[in-house]
Amino acid sequence: MEEERCARVVPPAERTRDQVELPPPALDNRLTVHPLWPEINRISTEQIQAAFEEVGGGIGWQLFAEEGDMRMYRREMEVDGMVMDPLKAMHKVRGVSAREMCHYFFNPRYRYEWE
Repeated sequence: MEEERCARVVPPAERTRDQVELPPPALDNRLTVHPLWPEINRISTEQIQAAFEEVGGGIGWQLFAEEGDMRMYRREMEVDGMVMDPLKAMHKVRGVSAREMCHYFFNPRYRYEWE
């Protein structure tokens, strides 16, 4: 943990969630010359935008499940003539960092216990 703390670069100003910084594509040319790069970049950008979309207002997200601090939303939309129902879940986990949450959620050793 000490090594991680020392390796982190503290940004000069506090960022809000709307100020996500992505590395410039020219940072590593091997990424941008890969044949799937345009599709990966497009899908990643769409997913980041969807994650930061607000759920209220005229966007169309409808609450369909709520349990404690977890809320699940869906939205009906049509893409290229096909009806799609994207889902969005929001949950608060107190007392742990986002990094810890991801580590334990995606590590198979712990994930199977959660599921």
